[in-house]
Amino acid sequence: MAFPDWAGVGIAASYQRSFAQGAGVTRYRNEEAAYSANINSSWVGGLMYKKVLLTLDGSDLSALAIPHAAQIASTAGASVVLLRIIDSVGHIIAQTTPAGFEPMPGAVTAELAQEAVAGQRAAAERDLTVVAQQLNAQGVSKVDLEIVEGVPGDAVVDAAERLGCDLVVMATHGRSGLGRAVLGSVADHVVRHTKCAVLLVRPSNQ
Repeated sequence: MAFPDWAGVGIAASYQRSFAQGAGVTRYRNEEAAYSANINSSWVGGLMYKKVLLTLDGSDLSALAIPHAAQIASTAGASVVLLRIIDSVGHIIAQTTPAGFEPMPGAVTAELAQEAVAGQRAAAERDLTVVAQQLNAQGVSKVDLEIVEGVPGDAVVDAAERLGCDLVVMATHGRSGLGRAVLGSVADHVVRHTKCAVLLVRPSNQ
């Protein structure tokens, strides 16, 4: 299996859990209560993760996290949960109806919103099934699919806790460590609110 290049990968953890031990380069940011580190495969393999939550939204950016989750899970013998967040019926309707007003002509009805959600769910299941097969081929024996409706940041945090995951792996467009202005709102929310470790993968050209 071809292992990913770990340069440009950041790992964040709560102050109480110092996952930066043994890392080649470590920087602690007190205001973030988080660690950022350049890590190598032997160090990651030494952390015995049991369940990895891999967040995917169908974009090319989110797919960058797949090989990293595959390496960690196959090395540690961990299972992987593939998470996709989709819109809820209420969210779709709210987007087309101004607050305090009756639905405007042409606004999305509940029936159309339900159809849209069903379409998103079906597409998510197809996409995640393909990724699950890729992970199986790379030595990850147990892969589960989790498709939930909700707000991405909150939904990721909730899923990590509800499913008992000890590592969240996700891609971010962040360009300079863990600063909120460049990290991305979803990744920032997950780093700040989840109780487990978070591995952030950014494009190698950033």
